Amino acid sequence: MGVIIDANRTGDAIGKKNDPDLDFLMKWIRKSGYLVIGGKLKMELSKPQEFKNFIAELQRAGRLEVIDDDKIEAEINWLRMNVKLFSNDNHIIALARLSGARILCTLDQKLIKDFCNRDIIDSPRGAVYRNKKTHAHLLRNNVQCQKCRTRKR
Repeated sequence: MGVIIDANRTGDAIGKKNDPDLDFLMKWIRKSGYLVIGGKLKMELSKPQEFKNFIAELQRAGRLEVIDDDKIEAEINWLRMNVKLFSNDNHIIALARLSGARILCTLDQKLIKDFCNRDIIDSPRGAVYRNKKTHAHLLRNNVQCQKCRTRKR
């Protein structure tokens, strides 16, 4: 299952905070899932050297999906013409729609609203991983979280 990690969480992943919830997600990606990147997000995640090393590790292990920048730009253009987004992260919405990744790790409330919107991402709908205690089941069981107003597949 594909996961998108927003750039606003990379500081938690590699910084001095040592976030156990994000550590759990990153260990799961290394073992069972895969990280989806592309376009602007690929550039944002490649800036911190420690996260760049994580991306390289995933690529070597075959746990990285990179979506072509031209496809992302075309999807962004379609979104601009057809969908009203609350967030300014149309590149992440485009990435999810193109890749089929339905789990997002972010702190951006407007992006969460867009990602969980049935009119934007559906079949299955998007779910947001916030912490291990309440959202680990998203990774374990490949289901969508009822609490996050999403449905089971």
